[in-house]
Amino acid sequence: MPALMAHAGRWGGNFQHFDNEGQFLESHQAVVQHQFPEEGPDAHVQDSPFIWESDFVNVPGNISQTSYPHLPLNEMICLEPKGNRRSRVRQWFKNGRLFKRTLCRERRISNTR
Repeated sequence: MPALMAHAGRWGGNFQHFDNEGQFLESHQAVVQHQFPEEGPDAHVQDSPFIWESDFVNVPGNISQTSYPHLPLNEMICLEPKGNRRSRVRQWFKNGRLFKRTLCRERRISNTR
């Protein structure tokens, strides 16, 4: 878990919400605390001022593209409970700094693999 443990500590930032067309809705400040207890039943504890509970299936990933090896990105894919729609968020990095985000909304058009 070294990659996850690198997130230990108290984080503060600005949460920005956008509708499906990309229009800004609102923003708010938030603080999140990530802890990795040495004892007890939990390997990771996150304390935040909101509750996050979801029926969605979330899949994170780190991607390197052969076409753009100098632009690594990470992606979160969220599949809706019925499995017919999903959303993806990609965060692009250049020289170790975030420079672009991509938002995707998709619907299943076929079950063939």
